[in-house]
Amino acid sequence: MNTSPRRRRDYGEGHVVSSSFYDTTDDVVASHDTDQSIVDRTGTQNEASSSYTTTQQLQQVHQTKQSSSWPVALYIPNLFGYLRILLSFYGFNLALKQQPNKALNLWITAALLDLVDGLAARKLNQCSQFGMVLDVVADNILRSIVWFASIIELLKHNPTKTHQACVWTAIIFLEWVTMFCSQSNRGNKKDNQHIHWKDVHKRSDNLDSHGPPPLWVQAVFKNNFRTIPGVLVVYGLFVAPFGSYVWYSDNFDISRLNALLSIGVIRTLIQIAYVGRCLSALVEAWLCYDFIRGVIAKDKHKDAKED
Repeated sequence: MNTSPRRRRDYGEGHVVSSSFYDTTDDVVASHDTDQSIVDRTGTQNEASSSYTTTQQLQQVHQTKQSSSWPVALYIPNLFGYLRILLSFYGFNLALKQQPNKALNLWITAALLDLVDGLAARKLNQCSQFGMVLDVVADNILRSIVWFASIIELLKHNPTKTHQACVWTAIIFLEWVTMFCSQSNRGNKKDNQHIHWKDVHKRSDNLDSHGPPPLWVQAVFKNNFRTIPGVLVVYGLFVAPFGSYVWYSDNFDISRLNALLSIGVIRTLIQIAYVGRCLSALVEAWLCYDFIRGVIAKDKHKDAKED
């Protein structure tokens, strides 16, 4: 019996955990006596190796059971997630009170805590599916709030730019629809195991798949966004709403930025963020399309089996 836990891939959120790990922890403990008897028979050469492996497994089981005894909703990384949501809304409250500098500081803090909760999840062995979803929700809430604040500032000074406000509003809804599609896992199973939404290269092996994703989608997701298109997409996701708010807010104290960057450089960085956000929108649209295509294929397969 293979009692070693399946390796967990880090997708960036810091909350993804292999479901097989918890399923095999009892088997690891139960097989301890069997492993010990094998050690006795195979001699001293294998004894050290087997004992070391068994000790490692027991330590992992002990850590896992310690973490699982604590309520998932109260995991330290999840507490950071709640804090991020609170900071996002409180920042919006400050933005409505025309305190853009304080609002932006809170939003930046909420964005940086996204790194902290992932590190805490891995360090404390408090990874969970709930934490993964909470992390994505917190990200979406933060970006949506900053986009809404940007729309308010835009229309306050440029009431005729309603088309731009509509585009920004569409981005907000596209992010939430994409989150629903990517987290649903409908039509994204392989060998009865859920495929993570970032594993786009595995979709071509699915029953519901119509082939591999486009090359430009694969380029974005390759190496967990550690490519030029991937970095551009992540940069656009966060900098585009933040940059829009800074650019259109007349009460924002831009003197601190001017001490480091000129207005021309700031404008260029925001424009690059818009390019990244457009590429992100294309990827989001493809994810939604792929989800809908998978659902339709699943219905066709069900109808064919009934016939």
